[in-house]
Amino acid sequence: MEFNLGDNIRAARTKQNLTQEKLAELSGLSLNFISSLERTNTSSISIKNAYKIADALGVPLTDLLSNSDKDKVDYPVTQRLNHMLLNLPKDLAENYSTEFINILRIHNEQK
Repeated sequence: MEFNLGDNIRAARTKQNLTQEKLAELSGLSLNFISSLERTNTSSISIKNAYKIADALGVPLTDLLSNSDKDKVDYPVTQRLNHMLLNLPKDLAENYSTEFINILRIHNEQK
């Protein structure tokens, strides 16, 4: 899937009237990093930093990784789950995520 991460970050940031400086502050990332992402449209970013940006913007990570607005669907419960997982200790969030994936796998096998 091809997407423009920098464009999506810029669009979400400007929609909320945030400066690059404020996004850097909220995400805990450097201004140079945020500026570079928006300027170069690179998709070379760690998932950890992508989550930091999405969380700082209050948007699902999928919004930053999608091709267009038509790909973006509002899933409030999914967003809440994502936010809750991000606020747990990493090992606990990983365990819960693994269990949830197993539940979904079992569900899909029963279809």
